[in-house]
Amino acid sequence: MASSLSEQLLAPERRFEWIDVFEEVIAHEVAGKRGLQGTSLRVAYRTLRAGRPDVVRRVLYRCWPEWVRVFASRCDDVPTGGLEAAFALHQDDLAEGMLVVVDHYAAKTTTPVVERLYRSLRGHARDHVVCALPKVARAIEQRRGE
Repeated sequence: MASSLSEQLLAPERRFEWIDVFEEVIAHEVAGKRGLQGTSLRVAYRTLRAGRPDVVRRVLYRCWPEWVRVFASRCDDVPTGGLEAAFALHQDDLAEGMLVVVDHYAAKTTTPVVERLYRSLRGHARDHVVCALPKVARAIEQRRGE
């Protein structure tokens, strides 16, 4: 079995499993958002998926290796069971690193609707990512040793 977090998350035979995990976390996070920001996020999510149902999966597939490098930069040697605490300790760096990756790909979009939606949501994205990181860590931990 791979020893480091990045080796586990980048194992080719498990890549789609990890993407499934992240897609599920994202769907639950979006569904659970309340208030005006939550409504904006849910509407944008539905709009994107209505135009292209696989959009989240495609973004995750594209961002995955770079996100793993972001995780590894702070948490690669964290033993099983300690990931949630490590993610909490480095939440600001992890969120910013993940968003830099998404920003890079968002800047390349040729779809005006995607560009407009992303720009409208980007201001609160860091807070949403920080809020989701504990769930991400728990989801990884649950499947890490499998």
